[in-house]
Amino acid sequence: MEDWWLARDAHGRAGWLLSRMLAVDVPDSVGKYAEGQRMVGAYILTTVSDPEAGPDSGVTDNAHIPIYLTVLSPYLAGLPYDFDQVRVFTWNLKMHRYETAFREKNVEGYLPVAIFTSKDPYGRRW
Repeated sequence: MEDWWLARDAHGRAGWLLSRMLAVDVPDSVGKYAEGQRMVGAYILTTVSDPEAGPDSGVTDNAHIPIYLTVLSPYLAGLPYDFDQVRVFTWNLKMHRYETAFREKNVEGYLPVAIFTSKDPYGRRW
């Protein structure tokens, strides 16, 4: 079995792509945390500024370091879902590196992932 994804570009053109031929564009400093899983999606939640981050930290723009939400899946075809893990990677301003801020396993997630701001019942913004 092979998984095919329907993809659409910025001009609205659509086509089918073999999923094992796709690679998600994330910095190596985030991609190394995949732990043998395939990153199916990476989404920027916000950015932080770290003027002290050096070139060895893996970031190119110290003023706009992204905080990522990533979704991962095992390297298996024919699964009934698109991803089974969710991780958030935040930037540690003291250590000048990415760290895992949130991790949820054993989910049955489906693409596309929707990113939005929401209020909780107590009026706080998330």
